[in-house]
Amino acid sequence: MSFQDIILEIELKPELWSTTHALYKNRIIKQKVLKELSLKLRIEEDALKKRWKHLKDQYRKELKKQPVLISGAETETWESTWQYLNIMSFMKTEVTPASSTGNLTVDESSHNTENTQTDTDIFDSVSSPRLYHEQSPAGSSSSQPSSTIRKRSIKDDILEIEKKN
Repeated sequence: MSFQDIILEIELKPELWSTTHALYKNRIIKQKVLKELSLKLRIEEDALKKRWKHLKDQYRKELKKQPVLISGAETETWESTWQYLNIMSFMKTEVTPASSTGNLTVDESSHNTENTQTDTDIFDSVSSPRLYHEQSPAGSSSSQPSSTIRKRSIKDDILEIEKKN
C-alpha cells in the first residue's frame, strides 16, 4: 500500500475531498467511505486519515512554492521534486484559495483626510456612559460640593484598568 494507491482511491471518492459535492458535509457517509477504503487498502482507518491529511498538506505546500508570474514577465519553467504533484492535481481547486475582491469602490476606499479620525481621536471624543463621583479632600474650602460628577472617557477607563493589572 503506497501513497499513490491512497491518492488514486480517494480521487474516485469526491465526497471525501470536494467541498462542492452534495455528500461532503455528511459525516456518516464519509465515515463509511473511509472504512471501505481502509479495508480495500488494508490499512487502519486512522492511519489512512493521517496519510491523506499529510498528502493534502504537502500538495498545498508544493503549490505555494510555484512562483507567481507578473504580467508581461517571461514564463519560468518550474519543476517540483515532489513525486505526487501531478496525480494530486484533482485537488488544485480545493486547495488554492479563491480570489477575493473588496466591497469598496475606488471613491470609497480613497482616503479623505478631512473625515478621517485616528484611534486616539475616537477615544478622546467618545466618553463613557458611566458617571463617576470624585471625593474632595476633607477640610477643603472649595465652593464645589463634596462630590462632583464628571464623565470619564474610555481612554481613562482603559488606563485605569492597565494600572490595576
